[in-house]
Amino acid sequence: MNGKLLSILVILSLSFIACNQSQTTGTENKGVNVGKIAYVNVDTLMEKYQFARDLNEEFTKKQENMTADLNVKAKKLDDMIKSFQYRAQNNGFATRKRAEQEQRHIQKKQQELQELNQTLQQELAKDYQEMTGRLQDTILSALRLYNKDGKYALILRTQKGGNVLWGKPELDITKDFVEQLNSAYDAKNVSEKEEKKEKK
Repeated sequence: MNGKLLSILVILSLSFIACNQSQTTGTENKGVNVGKIAYVNVDTLMEKYQFARDLNEEFTKKQENMTADLNVKAKKLDDMIKSFQYRAQNNGFATRKRAEQEQRHIQKKQQELQELNQTLQQELAKDYQEMTGRLQDTILSALRLYNKDGKYALILRTQKGGNVLWGKPELDITKDFVEQLNSAYDAKNVSEKEEKKEKK
């Protein structure tokens, strides 16, 4: 799970957003004014939107910390196994019963490590789901605000290798939309910092 997976979920949230379609009055077959169409480049959004970058960094650090912790425990277990094998091959146990006890102890440690790995993977999956939910909610809310005047009837997403092969540059609202996202995110951070100062 990394930035690419995060992008996939954002892509899903941006794949088809219809906003405030308007119709002109008239008789049948005289046409309908469906408004303008625009698109957002998801690759650029994920690269430039600071909130998405911060979330990805936060998740990556947690994943790295968990991996490091597991690696330390796995190394200790590996050392225990090697020590057991050496002692077993060189008559290092006073009795067979003592060797069997040590073997059971190692097997228990192996099981505990496997269970810890599963628990951490589940925790990461839960965190990832919550993180992507927060990101999607933020983007969709921002899109509604961005299009509050109903200027666009449809906002599509595009990305490298996506469904939109080409679009006129003037239909690309990515830069403007990302600027709005970052402006709101910066304002939120400033507000939170001021609240923390007041509490102190």
